[in-house]
Amino acid sequence: MTDASLDVAAHLRAGAALYTAGRFHAAHDPWEHAWLTARHGSDADANLLQGLVQTTAALHHARAGNREGATGLAEGAREYLGDVPDGHREVDLAPILEFLPDLARSLDAAATPPPLRVEGREWTFADLELPGAGPAAVALAEDEGFDEAVVERAVAFAWADLDDSATSPFAEAVLAFVAGSGAPWTVAYDRLRRRVEERVAKEEDVSGLFDPD
Repeated sequence: MTDASLDVAAHLRAGAALYTAGRFHAAHDPWEHAWLTARHGSDADANLLQGLVQTTAALHHARAGNREGATGLAEGAREYLGDVPDGHREVDLAPILEFLPDLARSLDAAATPPPLRVEGREWTFADLELPGAGPAAVALAEDEGFDEAVVERAVAFAWADLDDSATSPFAEAVLAFVAGSGAPWTVAYDRLRRRVEERVAKEEDVSGLFDPD
């Protein structure tokens, strides 16, 4: 089942920030989630997202030394992105389109991928707000070997809090997790996990008050 309310622009930013950080394996995740919705709507959105997914997959395979996989994916990415109208979703595809034939010819090209600009900028983790930070956090959790279900629940709690308030400690915790790197990510994840466990325990306690004896 797809989510018609999914924010495609936010997922584009999330993937772009992961791309900027060189997290090519993780970058495909928010784009793929958005594609699951886009494939039932705009052809331009579907081609853009599928092309970006295949671009990052090609880079990932190239850096792993898989020439056949990198070549096929780079060629496929160029076909998808070549069908996207100029300026669609404010994604600057020209540098990517120029780069993909080089990547198809040589794995060495993966060492210097071009920047990916969305809405006129190269996105970083520090630039993301919750709509983009949520998908990026889940992708990073999976890539780092953390329990992504914990992060997904933290993001859900953040949105639930923001329905009733202008601020949320869960939103702040998700943003802190995304902004971390290396050891700080471990620390930020542990804080996030503890906060989720405390919230779940509290909700279970409240629910128990209404259970029959």
